Amino acid sequence: MTIGAVYLAAGNSTRFGSNKLLYPIKGEPMFLHGLRILNQMVQEGVLDRLVAVTQYPEIMRYAASHSIPARFNPDSSRGISSSISIGLSDLTETDACLFLVADQPYLTKSSITALVTGWIASKKGIGCLSWKGSMGNPVLFSSKYYPELFALTGDTGGKKIAKKYREDVWLCEAEQERELEDVDTRTVTS
Repeated sequence: MTIGAVYLAAGNSTRFGSNKLLYPIKGEPMFLHGLRILNQMVQEGVLDRLVAVTQYPEIMRYAASHSIPARFNPDSSRGISSSISIGLSDLTETDACLFLVADQPYLTKSSITALVTGWIASKKGIGCLSWKGSMGNPVLFSSKYYPELFALTGDTGGKKIAKKYREDVWLCEAEQERELEDVDTRTVTS
């Protein structure tokens, strides 16, 4: 089974007040935490391919300097659905695709790995990191859901599909609740 990953790093950070993906957390730009984990997982063979989608030159430069495929999203103002389509278009030949948002800097490699390996064993079509049964990100979709992912519009992400097909969702509990936290304000603690 081939599993791709799309790193969604093109948001406008409107609530944050500036580009939050460049905001330092644990001494590094926020975007770097998840991207580094996904790249390690590709190198280790847990994931087969990775593509980052962004509107930010800094992230494009970092990806290029680390041989990580990256796609520029010129229409990020259209919402996350545009980034999903751009990233997935590079991975249509994969059997499944993991989507991870760049504003969750507390995700751990072990939780993401548990999501991927547990989802494979579950034989379900969708896998979702969760906390106490509540769906969060990242989310993993089998290729049978690619047409619906491409059909998303606006600021609607894959969770809409996961909720629609709840009986086909396998939940993986995160190690800590904080892993599912989206950073939207500057009141961030390391």
